[in-house]
Amino acid sequence: VTQLDLNENLLQGPLPDIIGQLVRLQELILDHNQLSGNIPDTLKSEKLRIINLSHNKLEGAIPHSICKAIHIRKLYLGDNQLSGEVPECLVSLH
Repeated sequence: VTQLDLNENLLQGPLPDIIGQLVRLQELILDHNQLSGNIPDTLKSEKLRIINLSHNKLEGAIPHSICKAIHIRKLYLGDNQLSGEVPECLVSLH
């Protein structure tokens, strides 16, 4: 699986840790659902280019493990209830 697009599906509950085992995943599009809990620290595939988790009910900090996703070009986390500091690696994305 290289793309997982399940936006606007009324999905509920936490993101499963197993999502991090999708080592070929390049695009994770789960915006406009009702996902809750923390962003799993298993979300770190080097191939990930786009992560869209916006418009959910996610909370807690952005895990520093996301810095291992070195090819990230687009990261959408808006309209959640995230807290804490933004990992330094994300500050320098371009």
